[in-house]
Amino acid sequence: MGYAWVEERESDIYTLVKARAMRNLQAQFPNIKFTTNEGTGANSTAYPTVYIHSIEGLERGQDTENDNVNAFQFSFEIEVTCSKEQGRESTKRVVGEVLDQFKRLRFTVSNAVYISGNSIDTGIARSHRTIGQTDNIQH
Repeated sequence: MGYAWVEERESDIYTLVKARAMRNLQAQFPNIKFTTNEGTGANSTAYPTVYIHSIEGLERGQDTENDNVNAFQFSFEIEVTCSKEQGRESTKRVVGEVLDQFKRLRFTVSNAVYISGNSIDTGIARSHRTIGQTDNIQH
């Protein structure tokens, strides 16, 4: 099956995290936006904006033939931007909910780093998990 399943799984993970987090955040943040487009956060017109993107992943579980990707370590960076008016607590709430959704998918998560700018607050965190080609991720 080669590498194609890795791309599909990456998309599935984003879709699951987005749908589940959106369901839990929409009432408090009706304009929340999820994206995979780089540079959207600080330039967004909708806050909070959740930018989730894949960062360097690694093949795992090579066999002697090494002609298949049997397992892959997926790594994602989560960047949440909120307007100053929404405040740091809103940024923390959104980051926490997104990380909760990654934990429900059995990812290991990092501690978030928070940065305050002139007009926005940003929270950045990472998540990692090794997933086998036949693993079910929908927990």
